[in-house]
Parts: sequence; structure tokens; C-alpha cells
Amino acid sequence: MFKIGVQSAGCYTFGSTAEALRGSYDGCLDLTEADLGKQQTVVQGQENNRYAFFSIPTSVNYVELDIENLTVIFDAK
Repeated sequence: MFKIGVQSAGCYTFGSTAEALRGSYDGCLDLTEADLGKQQTVVQGQENNRYAFFSIPTSVNYVELDIENLTVIFDAK
């Protein structure tokens, strides 16, 4: 279960590499079962990337975020 605080709109964020434009459209990187266990790149900051999301399979129950290397791994363990 993932939760986001009520003040999430004002927080520093890490988004996906999907195309997004603040105020115009959100972006979504659709991951499939084939993507599980593979590193994905995350983008940090307060720009357009804060509107770029990951869509993950329902089987995902493990998330490993490496802020230093700007990667994330979604997996089912």
C-alpha cells in the first residue's frame, strides 16, 4: 500500500521519464510484467517531471528507490 500526504502538491518529487508538461498534461510510463525487476530511471525536481508517473502492474509488492543513483525497481516478491 502506498500513501501520499495531503500536502503532496508542495513536496520535492521524483517522477518517471514520461513526457509531461505542467498545467497542460500528465505523463505516464506504463510498466508491464516484463519490466519487473528492471531498473527504471527517475527524474528529480519541481519541474514538469512532478507530473510524470509510473503505472505499475497490480502484482507489484516491492519497490526499491535509489535516490543517489536516481533509479527505481518495481518487483513482485
